[in-house]
Amino acid sequence: DFADRIVRIKNFYIAPFYDVGDIYIDNKSVDGIAHALGAGIRADVMFFSFLERATIRLDIAKAINSNASVQYWFGLSQPF
Repeated sequence: DFADRIVRIKNFYIAPFYDVGDIYIDNKSVDGIAHALGAGIRADVMFFSFLERATIRLDIAKAINSNASVQYWFGLSQPF
């Protein structure tokens, strides 16, 4: 709990992942299938006691079959 339960962290997770995907423009593949290896941090949180559950996530991944730089993803999601 932080500041009299304004924010409460309920669970904390580490999530390794392997991602595979492709991008198409005008029905043509852009650079072929991309493969990436990464890890993420997830935290289930409560805000102000009225938003009962939200997930804050930070993912970091690196494409393993190209020279692309390391990519980051930060997100906040809330189920209805």
